[in-house]
Amino acid sequence: QPEDKPLQIRMARHYYDVYMLSHSNVVDQAIKSVALLKAVAIHKSVFFRSKQASYETAKVGSLKLLPEQLLLEQIESDYKAMEEMFFDELIPFAKIINALKLLENKLNKINCE
Repeated sequence: QPEDKPLQIRMARHYYDVYMLSHSNVVDQAIKSVALLKAVAIHKSVFFRSKQASYETAKVGSLKLLPEQLLLEQIESDYKAMEEMFFDELIPFAKIINALKLLENKLNKINCE
């Protein structure tokens, strides 16, 4: 996302959702699926196209889950503003980001079948 473009409200929810999915019982199977990666890239390019994204190069080894630090700070503020939307205790934002960094590394090192 360009730095001059304002962050959409509740964008932080996507990071929370990926964090929760990363703790599901299907994550290891899902991240090994090249077909799933291709399907997600195609779906995103059709329904949620972004000029900044390069869907054609979405391949293991170059996947990026987290934005630059400046945008991360905006996402953290957005996350804190969403606190009332969560039923359970709010997961610390740093914990979410650390988990997504680990997931990003895992995704980029996976040997796809």
